[in-house]
Amino acid sequence: MIIPKRYQRSRQIAQPKNLRIRYCGRGSIYGNPFEMGFHEYGGHSTHWFRHDVVVFHAQELDVIIANLGMTENEYFAPLFGFDFLSCWCGLDEECHVDTIIDRLVRLNSYIQLPMLEILVNS
Repeated sequence: MIIPKRYQRSRQIAQPKNLRIRYCGRGSIYGNPFEMGFHEYGGHSTHWFRHDVVVFHAQELDVIIANLGMTENEYFAPLFGFDFLSCWCGLDEECHVDTIIDRLVRLNSYIQLPMLEILVNS
Protein backbone atom coordinates (compact mmCIF):
# COMPACT_ATOMS: atom_id res chain seq x y z
CA MET A 1 0.00 0.00 0.00
CA ILE A 2 1.07 3.53 -0.68
CA ILE A 3 0.97 5.37 2.62
CA PRO A 4 -0.36 8.83 1.77
CA LYS A 5 1.37 11.92 3.05
CA ARG A 6 -0.31 15.15 4.05
CA TYR A 7 -0.41 17.90 1.47
CA GLN A 8 -1.24 21.53 2.24
CA ARG A 9 -3.96 22.86 -0.01
CA SER A 10 -3.38 26.39 -1.26
CA ARG A 11 -5.38 29.03 -3.10
CA GLN A 12 -2.15 30.59 -4.37
CA ILE A 13 -0.35 27.58 -5.79
CA ALA A 14 -2.04 25.36 -8.36
CA GLN A 15 -2.44 21.77 -7.25
CA PRO A 16 0.01 19.57 -9.18
CA LYS A 17 -1.84 17.60 -11.86
CA ASN A 18 0.53 14.63 -11.78
CA LEU A 19 -0.08 13.78 -8.11
CA ARG A 20 -2.99 11.75 -6.84
CA ILE A 21 -4.38 14.04 -4.15
CA ARG A 22 -7.66 13.67 -2.23
CA TYR A 23 -9.10 16.67 -0.40
CA CYS A 24 -10.01 15.81 3.21
CA GLY A 25 -10.96 19.21 4.62
CA ARG A 26 -14.28 20.82 5.48
CA GLY A 27 -16.96 20.33 2.90
CA SER A 28 -15.94 16.70 2.40
CA ILE A 29 -16.99 13.75 4.54
CA TYR A 30 -13.41 13.68 5.83
CA GLY A 31 -13.43 17.25 7.17
CA ASN A 32 -12.98 17.85 10.89
CA PRO A 33 -16.36 18.89 12.35
CA PHE A 34 -14.67 20.38 15.42
CA GLU A 35 -13.68 24.03 15.02
CA MET A 36 -11.12 26.07 16.90
CA GLY A 37 -12.35 29.05 18.89
CA PHE A 38 -14.69 29.83 21.77
CA HIS A 39 -17.59 27.48 22.53
CA GLU A 40 -20.41 27.77 25.07
CA TYR A 41 -21.55 24.70 27.00
CA GLY A 42 -24.00 24.83 29.90
CA GLY A 43 -23.23 28.47 30.60
CA HIS A 44 -19.48 27.89 30.56
CA SER A 45 -17.17 29.24 27.89
CA THR A 46 -14.13 27.32 26.71
CA HIS A 47 -11.57 27.86 23.99
CA TRP A 48 -10.59 25.00 21.70
CA PHE A 49 -7.10 25.18 20.27
CA ARG A 50 -5.72 23.29 17.25
CA HIS A 51 -4.46 20.44 19.45
CA ASP A 52 -7.91 20.11 21.07
CA VAL A 53 -9.82 19.76 17.79
CA VAL A 54 -7.32 17.25 16.39
CA VAL A 55 -7.64 15.14 19.56
CA PHE A 56 -11.46 15.42 19.48
CA HIS A 57 -11.44 14.26 15.87
CA ALA A 58 -9.27 11.25 16.69
CA GLN A 59 -11.43 10.32 19.69
CA GLU A 60 -14.74 10.75 17.86
CA LEU A 61 -13.83 9.34 14.44
CA ASP A 62 -15.85 6.15 14.95
CA VAL A 63 -18.89 8.23 15.94
CA ILE A 64 -18.40 10.50 12.91
CA ILE A 65 -18.31 7.43 10.63
CA ALA A 66 -21.40 5.90 12.28
CA ASN A 67 -23.32 9.18 11.96
CA LEU A 68 -22.65 9.04 8.22
CA GLY A 69 -24.25 5.58 8.18
CA MET A 70 -21.02 3.99 7.00
CA THR A 71 -18.73 1.23 8.17
CA GLU A 72 -15.06 1.90 8.76
CA ASN A 73 -14.19 0.09 5.51
CA GLU A 74 -16.73 2.12 3.50
CA TYR A 75 -15.41 5.38 4.94
CA PHE A 76 -11.73 4.70 4.34
CA ALA A 77 -11.85 2.63 1.11
CA PRO A 78 -11.99 5.69 -1.22
CA LEU A 79 -8.73 6.98 0.31
CA PHE A 80 -6.60 3.93 -0.52
CA GLY A 81 -4.23 4.51 -3.41
CA PHE A 82 -3.86 8.27 -3.08
CA ASP A 83 -0.35 9.68 -2.78
CA PHE A 84 -1.49 12.67 -0.71
CA LEU A 85 -4.42 13.68 1.47
CA SER A 86 -4.89 17.43 1.57
CA CYS A 87 -6.22 19.99 4.00
CA TRP A 88 -5.68 23.70 4.60
CA CYS A 89 -3.53 23.16 7.70
CA GLY A 90 0.15 23.97 7.45
CA LEU A 91 2.49 21.01 7.24
CA ASP A 92 4.16 22.19 10.46
CA GLU A 93 0.80 22.21 12.32
CA GLU A 94 -1.22 19.43 13.86
CA CYS A 95 -4.01 18.31 11.54
CA HIS A 96 -6.92 15.85 11.61
CA VAL A 97 -5.60 14.39 8.33
CA ASP A 98 -2.75 12.87 10.34
CA THR A 99 -5.33 10.89 12.35
CA ILE A 100 -6.97 9.76 9.10
CA ILE A 101 -3.60 8.59 7.76
CA ASP A 102 -2.89 6.72 11.02
CA ARG A 103 -6.22 4.92 10.75
CA LEU A 104 -5.59 4.08 7.08
CA VAL A 105 -2.28 2.48 8.03
CA ARG A 106 -3.89 0.46 10.84
CA LEU A 107 -6.81 -0.58 8.64
CA ASN A 108 -4.47 -1.62 5.83
CA SER A 109 -2.38 -3.71 8.26
CA TYR A 110 -5.54 -5.38 9.57
CA ILE A 111 -6.82 -6.16 6.07
CA GLN A 112 -3.51 -7.52 4.75
CA LEU A 113 -2.73 -9.88 7.66
CA PRO A 114 -5.20 -12.60 6.60
CA MET A 115 -3.86 -12.42 3.03
CA LEU A 116 -0.31 -12.89 4.31
CA GLU A 117 -1.39 -15.99 6.23
CA ILE A 118 -2.99 -17.44 3.11
CA LEU A 119 0.15 -16.79 1.04
CA VAL A 120 2.47 -18.23 3.69
CA ASN A 121 0.35 -21.34 4.21
CA SER A 122 -0.12 -22.15 0.49
